[in-house]
Amino acid sequence: MKSDGIAGSAPARELSPPGDVPASRVSASLLALIILTQFPAALTLTVTAPLLADMAADLLHPGTSPFLIKLITGRVGPAMIVGAPLAGWLADRFDRRPLLAFFGIAFILSAVAPAFLDGVGPIVAMRAVSGACGGALATIGLAMVGHYYGPERRPGIIGIMAFLTLAISILALPIAGLAATSGWRHAFLIFPIMTPLVLLALLRPLPAPAREPGAHAPAPGRGGGLPRIPVALLVIAVVVGLALSLPGILYSFYFEELGVRDVGTISLLLMYQAAVAGAATLLFGRASARFSPTAIFVICFACTAVGLGIQGIATDYRIAGLSLTFTGISMGWLVANVSATTIALVDERHHGAAIGIAQALSALATLLGISDSLQDALGIKGIFLGIAAISALLVLGLASRVLPLRRVGA
Repeated sequence: MKSDGIAGSAPARELSPPGDVPASRVSASLLALIILTQFPAALTLTVTAPLLADMAADLLHPGTSPFLIKLITGRVGPAMIVGAPLAGWLADRFDRRPLLAFFGIAFILSAVAPAFLDGVGPIVAMRAVSGACGGALATIGLAMVGHYYGPERRPGIIGIMAFLTLAISILALPIAGLAATSGWRHAFLIFPIMTPLVLLALLRPLPAPAREPGAHAPAPGRGGGLPRIPVALLVIAVVVGLALSLPGILYSFYFEELGVRDVGTISLLLMYQAAVAGAATLLFGRASARFSPTAIFVICFACTAVGLGIQGIATDYRIAGLSLTFTGISMGWLVANVSATTIALVDERHHGAAIGIAQALSALATLLGISDSLQDALGIKGIFLGIAAISALLVLGLASRVLPLRRVGA
């Protein structure tokens, strides 16, 4: 069993109040709906990853900095900063079904729009809308995990969600790269695949959770006050954004600096990282049963420090590509562990708001990703080395329990 430290024997059930829907009531369609909520945000970031260099060549005028094209990806994060906590607050108080339908429809329309738009400005605006909607959907879906599944089943469900989300990302990368060979606009026509999410949200009402005696969390609509989130978890959420979002924005330019000019090759490299992350997520549920949340974070940030450290000094794209093994492992567990730990350590009345806040903090990193001054001062490799150093410091803080992961007031 595990505790809130590196090792221990406190049972996992103590981390969260009881309350679970019987398996017979969690239908396949409900589980599918919960899983699908995670795909839009992932696709919003993934599909454009191998396209930025080509979009820069097509959309930017001569003499304009090519890094401005990063707004197409970089504006997604700030939009999530708004969409995720807002949706979390709404999900704690209102019926999630119309929320899912609204955000799903808005996402599909805004995500497809860049295929038909000219100029960076309109495209960035639509990407901001799709980013806000993607963050909103992901937040609502994760809140539903805490609402419908008990503490011992949540890590496994979150692991499955993370695996399938990464699988979609893996499939989207080569498809986007292939579509981009005949024009980058074709890659944005991938997004209507999220139509089943809207249909599932509209088909039937969501069941109410059955709670064990003594469960104290009220149904959505009755929550009050603000979520009490551990400081360590807030710090971790910010660093997770640095470790995952910022390199994701820069990889297309990074590999171009290393001499990779072909969009298909960049797609394959990123697909390899996503494949490693997907394999890691398959083991997340088992790892959560064996190790504490702190231990998993220590492993993840150690892998981040090693992977980005190598990328920061690599001069050959093949060595950099191999280092994606380490960053892939951390990618596979970091997001899942943040979600599972937030659900475990925050009162169930505020799952939606707490998850939204954590996702918003992670999205803050994209503000740095669109900063030309940061690029000019450090360069892409310097940024990678900086994130590696921060990750190493966080490993020390967590391992020494200077940053303890425990319920506020516990």
